[in-house]
Formats: sequence, structure tokens, C-alpha cells
Amino acid sequence: MNFKKFIMPGFYILMTDLKFENNNCLFEIDDFKAIYRGHSYFVKDRIMSHLFNLDYNKNSSKHKTKYTICLKIEDGVEGININQQPYSDYSWKIIVHKMKDSSKMIREQAELAFDNIYNRPLKSRER
Repeated sequence: MNFKKFIMPGFYILMTDLKFENNNCLFEIDDFKAIYRGHSYFVKDRIMSHLFNLDYNKNSSKHKTKYTICLKIEDGVEGININQQPYSDYSWKIIVHKMKDSSKMIREQAELAFDNIYNRPLKSRER
């Protein structure tokens, strides 16, 4: 994956064809459904921390931020690795809305707006 174009602030949606019960989010494209939405000042690093967690943490000295809260599918496990079983058995889509020069407050409003229209994805959890 080429994430170089995502080195900026933005809002993102993580989608998969892996099915979850009780995911009331209505945002779907083909057979993919949103399971997580978020925002970050460094979208590339944030997405990597969610979906390639082992690699991201192994190379954490290269990254600006050490993320301790990531996409949680298994209880007690922060982040997943879509390049490894069982997640490599599924397909994944990432949608990024670049928000150059945006503040944290504006990006949080994008999350709230998404939730208001489509319902919060099952794996998005607020602090």
C-alpha cells in the first residue's frame, strides 16, 4: 500500500468484508462495511497503527507518535495485522478525507457528523 499521500491531517474510515454482529453502521460499499472511523494529524501513521500494528510498533522509532489505543477486534488486543491470519483472509478498504490545516476540533466534528448520518461503526470507541 502506498500511504505517502496521507502524511497530513484527516478523517478516515476502515472497511472490511469481515462480518460483525451488531454493527449498526449504515456506511457500506459493495460487500464492505465500515467498522471504524477516526481522525488524526498523521493519518498514515494512525492507519498503520490500526491495521499493521506489529510492524508499526516494531518501527516505532521512525514514527512521530506511539499509539496505545488502536482498532480492537479481539478483547485485550490493541491493533490488528491485516497481513497475517486471520485478518489476511478478508479484504479491506480505507477511505481518507484529507483535511489540510484542520484542527482537532474540526476533525472530531467530522467523526460526529459521520456518526449522525451513518451511526457509529461497531469498533469505534470513544474515550
